[in-house]
Order: sequence, then structure tokens, then C-alpha cells
Amino acid sequence: MDAGDDGFVKEPTSGCALPVCISDLLGGEPKSLELLATGIRVTRIAFVDIQVYAVGVYADPTELPPALLEDLTVGRDDKRLLHELRVSPLAKVFDLTFLRGISGPQMSSGLGGSLRAAGVPDKIVE
Repeated sequence: MDAGDDGFVKEPTSGCALPVCISDLLGGEPKSLELLATGIRVTRIAFVDIQVYAVGVYADPTELPPALLEDLTVGRDDKRLLHELRVSPLAKVFDLTFLRGISGPQMSSGLGGSLRAAGVPDKIVE
């Protein structure tokens, strides 16, 4: 993703700035992870769409499977890219940046609903 001079990329819908690179401990070793994709969580309240959070998906680009690397470098097919990210055993970090104040129970309920809608089994969500 193309970064500004400040090392951040703007999520296109919300304008939220997400870091291009983060450091994390994966498997007990420090790694530099690069931003692969961004998205936004929107919820509808009384016929009004509310932007809840922006999400950045990070991983080590040297570990990307060939199909995923191709989608990132040659014309992007977003549906294929998201599918490859979802099914890949690649270690990933999802960074949520909240765009408005919400309570813990609201976050838990909304995130649980999103995970269930994505097909994550209840025993994992709970």
C-alpha cells in the first residue's frame, strides 16, 4: 500500500490513518508486519449508517502464498484477495481503530455478530 511521508495510509471510506508497518510478536519472535488490506465496519441505526471502526490486516510479506502476493502486486481482485487471506495459514494481525466511543458490551456484541456472520463457529466466538 502506498504510504504518505508520515508512514500512514488512509482507509478510503473513513479517512482513518493506519500505520503501514507494525511490530508484533508472532510465535515468540519480533516481526515487522506490513499492511495488506484495509476495511471499515459500518452499522445501521435508525436508517443511518454509522462508521464504527477501521481495520488493518497485517502480515509478513515474505510469508505470503504466491496467489496472495500476485493479488497484491498485479491488478487486485478484492474478493479473491479476501478469500486467500481468510484461508491462508499465514499468521495475521487485525488492528481495529475505533472511530467513535463504544462500550465493552457493544464492542463484544458487534464483533461477535460479525464473526458469526463470517461463519466462525459459536464455540470460538464465545
